[in-house]
Amino acid sequence: MILGLLVSTSFSYAWVKKMQPDGNYVIISVSNKEIATYPLTREYESIKITGAAGDVRLQIKDGRIRMIEAPCPNKICLGMGWINKSGELIACVPNQVVIRVAGVPAGEELDGTSR
Repeated sequence: MILGLLVSTSFSYAWVKKMQPDGNYVIISVSNKEIATYPLTREYESIKITGAAGDVRLQIKDGRIRMIEAPCPNKICLGMGWINKSGELIACVPNQVVIRVAGVPAGEELDGTSR
């Protein structure tokens, strides 16, 4: 029974991940305030964001985003790796920086804005 539960849970998780749509832009927030949006359709080698504890650096490549540098002590946010599915996020909690992937209908893609 336990083995069956483990198999069905693993299958359900994989199915949900596969059915989740790819996002086409990211929303970057610092201290619960949206500060920038970037399209996942363009490549950015290094995006610098200033958080509460210092600067983080992000990279957008091949329709995905990841955090490549952070000032936090445990660097858990760096271990999140690449994300690209709508609804996924990377959070650097000590620095109060959140990167969230979102999607918009085709034809309404963003070009890169900052507030």
